Order: sequence, then structure tokens, then C-alpha cells
Amino acid sequence: MIIEEILKKAKPVLKEKRVKKVVIGLELMAVELDDGSLGLSYVLTDRLQGQCKSLSESGQLGGLPAQDLADWALNRENDIKSGLGIAVLSAVAHHFYTEENLQQVDAGNAFSLDKNDVVGFIGYIAPIVKQVRPRVNRVIIFDKGKENFTKEVCPSYQQKELLPLCDVIFISGSTLINHTIDSLMAYCQSARQTIITGLSTCLYPMAFKNTPVTHLAGMYWKPENKEKIFNKVGQAAGMIHLVHLGKKLTIELKNNIKKVEVK
Repeated sequence: MIIEEILKKAKPVLKEKRVKKVVIGLELMAVELDDGSLGLSYVLTDRLQGQCKSLSESGQLGGLPAQDLADWALNRENDIKSGLGIAVLSAVAHHFYTEENLQQVDAGNAFSLDKNDVVGFIGYIAPIVKQVRPRVNRVIIFDKGKENFTKEVCPSYQQKELLPLCDVIFISGSTLINHTIDSLMAYCQSARQTIITGLSTCLYPMAFKNTPVTHLAGMYWKPENKEKIFNKVGQAAGMIHLVHLGKKLTIELKNNIKKVEVK
């Protein structure tokens, strides 16, 4: 499992670190560790129906070992816990890429696209869909939370049939939270490029070494902006309200050489 590989990589870095602060909003959640590192992930609101939304550990998360919360990334019963685990793992991801390799780039134009390409999306990532659609032959979108509300989104049962037709595939980092990431890899074998993208993407290049993933596109959150970040998350902010408080990062995975690009 990819999450298990990420946890394995993170374990030495998380050792002796503790959780300092946790804020859970309507769309996002944020975690600060005692070394000042910040990590965010999504609240998967469309999946919370039928799940217990409260945490028995509520009010006791501050001071817990960071590794304990990171292990929650494996939780399949509670997406709040799983999301908090991903946030902790994201908080220390900067240990796995180097500043020397950072380059300025527009994420929407970071990937080679052709007018004949078929591009698939797992998760309706609206800004990228808007940028990609005019440049390619066909766009195929899957998003279980939206498939009953718009004809633009294909039903999930067609993934096995349609994803192998795609030349480029964008996969939401939220698939790490809902544990669908591993099963999706089987449908990406024919794609020229497979990109894990979004706020919940864990930037651990080596954890994706034996997968079809070619790029990781996520965020680094600037510690000096932590008060603004926690304030906005706690007041129901979405990604659009926070993006200026961090850096967009794109890591190309090629021959185990880490090329990191930043906007």
C-alpha cells in the first residue's frame, strides 16, 4: 500500500515530534507539529454521511506523539482521522525533496499535452479541468460525490473501462484519504503521465517508486503564515482562500531523480 510506504519513510522524521495544534473546519483541516511544520488535508464531506464525525480524542490531540496521528492515515472507518493522518504526513514531507531543485512553473502547464490526448480526472479538479480541456481531444471526469449532479461526471463503474484509454491522468490527493489510490493504479498502466495532485497529496517521491505515478503536485505551507491558515480553516475556508499562504510544488518522478518545481 502506498500509505504504508509513506508512513515507513516518515517514521524516522516523526520520531520525538509531537502535535501542537489541530483545527478542523468544514472543508479543510490543519495540523501544526512542535517544530513549526504545517500540514493540511481535505474534509471529505461527501463521505461523512453515516460516519461518526466526532472524535473520542477531541480536546486531547495537542501533545500527542506525531507518529500516533500519522498512523491514523491507515484508518478506513473514519475519514476525519484518515485526513488528520495525511495532514501530519504532509507536514514533514519537505524532508524528502531539496530546495536546490526548486524551479518556478505554472502547475497548469507543467505537463506535456497534445491535441489528440484523452485526459482523465479522478476527482473534479475544476481549475485544472478548465486549463486542460481546450488543449486536448477529450476529458473524462470521475467524482463519486458529484456523479449524481452533473452529466459531465462519469459513473464510477466506468473507471475500469475508460481510464485505460487515457494518455494523461490526474488523480486527486484525496484518494489517499479514502484509500482508493492503490486500486486506481491498475487502471493507469497505459497512461503517458499520471499525476497525483491537490491539497492532500503527500510529497514523498520514493513512496511512489513502483507505481505508474510520474508527478506529485501538492503544497508546502509557510510556517510564518500559520496563524492566518488556522484562522481561515476554522472559519470554513476552502483552498481558494489559502493558496497564497503556501507554495505549489510539482515533483517529477523519473529514474528516481527528484525534480521539484514550484509556483
